Amino acid sequence: MRRRFLAQGVRLYLLLQDQSISKDEPFERLSRSVSFANQPSMDVVRKLQARNVTGFVVILSLTKRDNWSQYGRELFRVGNYAYIDLTYSSLNE
Repeated sequence: MRRRFLAQGVRLYLLLQDQSISKDEPFERLSRSVSFANQPSMDVVRKLQARNVTGFVVILSLTKRDNWSQYGRELFRVGNYAYIDLTYSSLNE
């Protein structure tokens, strides 16, 4: 199984060049990315998990939020980045 993560605000240009995905997918990824970073919800987490996303990299300077503990476990924070584990067991209960 491949581990996957999503980084806040992934650049659309690279995704739009990928002919193997639908044209709507890059915009859906961007929407979920921004939603989780700024206004997380269990709905957004479930949508990320449905796409096999197991973690999320937050760029701290791009959001006012500082705590995602209700939605995942922060495994580490380095400089301007935080990594949130979306497989945290209490989320799946």
